[in-house]
Amino acid sequence: MPSRPRDPAGPSESAQEPSVEPPLYGTERQGPLGARRSPLDLYAELLEVLRRTASPCRITRLSYAVGMPVDRTHRAVNFLVQLGLVTRTADETPAWRLTRRGYDFLQTYWKLRSFLGPVEGFVE
Repeated sequence: MPSRPRDPAGPSESAQEPSVEPPLYGTERQGPLGARRSPLDLYAELLEVLRRTASPCRITRLSYAVGMPVDRTHRAVNFLVQLGLVTRTADETPAWRLTRRGYDFLQTYWKLRSFLGPVEGFVE
């Protein structure tokens, strides 16, 4: 069987389809059950980051930790402040820390998640 002559320019552009994956940030990031993160999952993730940091955490670090743009992270953190789950420090540079109520919420959230387990078809 005769071989095909090789194209010196290489394979054509149309023959290769680039694989484009959407960026994983904001609510597009995958949650623990493989679906989009619900707002509750996002809030729990923010609280978990604050729980793991010993000192107050700035908004940029929180944003990177949860994989979300800074402006959306700021809105979510302000909502958590309104609920009393997070408090802002009185320093010149704004930073946030977890309150006792936030810690209690986080414990309850993880307990609820353990009761649910991996549920097929669970829509959040």
